[in-house]
Amino acid sequence: MSTSQSFIMSVSLAGTGHAVPEKSFPNTDFEKTLDTSDAWIVQRTGIRERRFAEIHETTSSYAARAAKKALDASGLTPEQIGMVVVATTTPDMRIPATANIVQNELGLVNAYSYDIVAACSGFVFAMVAANAHIRSGLTSSALVIASDLYSSILDFEDRNTAVLFGDGAGAAVLAKQEKSEWAPDGRPSGVVAVSLNTDATRWDNLTCLGGGTAGRKTLSSAQPGFVRMDGRDVFKQAVQACEARIRDVLDASGCKPEHIACLIPHQANIRIIEKVAQNVGYPLERMAINLDRYGNMAAASIPVALDEAVRNGRVGPGDLILLVAAGAGFSSAAMLLRV
Repeated sequence: MSTSQSFIMSVSLAGTGHAVPEKSFPNTDFEKTLDTSDAWIVQRTGIRERRFAEIHETTSSYAARAAKKALDASGLTPEQIGMVVVATTTPDMRIPATANIVQNELGLVNAYSYDIVAACSGFVFAMVAANAHIRSGLTSSALVIASDLYSSILDFEDRNTAVLFGDGAGAAVLAKQEKSEWAPDGRPSGVVAVSLNTDATRWDNLTCLGGGTAGRKTLSSAQPGFVRMDGRDVFKQAVQACEARIRDVLDASGCKPEHIACLIPHQANIRIIEKVAQNVGYPLERMAINLDRYGNMAAASIPVALDEAVRNGRVGPGDLILLVAAGAGFSSAAMLLRV
């Protein structure tokens, strides 16, 4: 099912933040244990290094660090946040939600919180949910976080997946925007259009079976598992899905590629990004790309790139930006918003 809708904007992007591990792991580290090389990885993925969390660190700890930066940038107090949603496929534990742990850590005493699972599309799905909650009147502000530590579910003996992923977290604060706060030209900031899609017939091309009920042999045999992926099928699906979502939001908004100041794609593979750019006619140099430094941080990829683009001045007030992602499930999502 695919959904697409345009809005009269009244929800603004108030602040962003991100947090990544300090220690980087270059491709050459994998040459010691896998039949691979730096040149092979760079040629096929564009990744040169990634960050892995320490064994004692958790998804919630990175989520809280990124969220604190976004909250500080927004100018809102912890008491003003009414909603916390964390997009992750590597939660601290099965219950409670990682969002609850973050809420407690940051003292967000007036918020309700929950997790959302949409794999690499999770941040955009979470942004759409937060936007809807604010527009419905349930809350006036929301903290949207994506945090994933894929090092916790990687098989480091599998060349097809081990070299692709990294750890990190990104966050954004969305807040209700009164008409008096709109720009002088009468254009409010915030969400312009969204498109969400799930092709459930492809649910099995990217999986992690551990920790769930599928595949149990006994009542107590739900063990941790590793990411498994059909790389060729995922590549094909990702290109098609991202292109479709981009066209959806452009059609819904009446915008053209040249109107977009910056396109921020999910950072899975440079070849996917190049193909999408070519297919939709968007200059690669105007995309925010950081996968060479971080690898695929799953749901966290887009908000980390978004925060870097905001903080380095690549995007500024009034700019139209487009977020697009595709991931396991097979889910895809795009959001067009004005900064």
